[in-house]
Amino acid sequence: MIETATRSPTKADLLADYLGPAEVIVTGPSRVRVLIGETTTEAQLALAFTYEPVPGDVCLVAARHGRAYVIGILEGRGRTSLAIPGDVELHAVGGRLRLRGDRGVEVEGQDVRITAADKLRVTAERAVSSFGSLTRRVRELFTAQSGDVIDTVDNARVEKARHATILTEETMAINGREIHLG
Repeated sequence: MIETATRSPTKADLLADYLGPAEVIVTGPSRVRVLIGETTTEAQLALAFTYEPVPGDVCLVAARHGRAYVIGILEGRGRTSLAIPGDVELHAVGGRLRLRGDRGVEVEGQDVRITAADKLRVTAERAVSSFGSLTRRVRELFTAQSGDVIDTVDNARVEKARHATILTEETMAINGREIHLG
């Protein structure tokens, strides 16, 4: 018979049956040392997913005949890992797929591609991009609107257009050692 923890279990209780919370105090690759009441015992990780417990986590422990197993995480701050061999597809059929991280989201891969059938929206308070080289192709109109623009080019800058117009409401300055027109 498995009893739920309503009191601090004794060492004899741990050698019999126990189902209840335990605090992780020491971690290892497949086993942890847990504190149940005032007693410590070693428990084997028996989770359906790869989780790396950290000291202070509260886990659900099932014990029988002196063998203890971590079968759930009640309060965790460790790392959960999902590693699946081969190609993986995640599809929200008829709905939206949302990925959210309280401290951020990272996407990493040798080749990362984002495809939107209709619209791609990117919204951020600040954005930083770093590339070895960057190519943008826009089939129709490219529009940019900003408060100010500062472009710094270390070497040459070439702009090529069939027609070009620069409009200013006030002053325009062109400063260079040589200015070639025509």
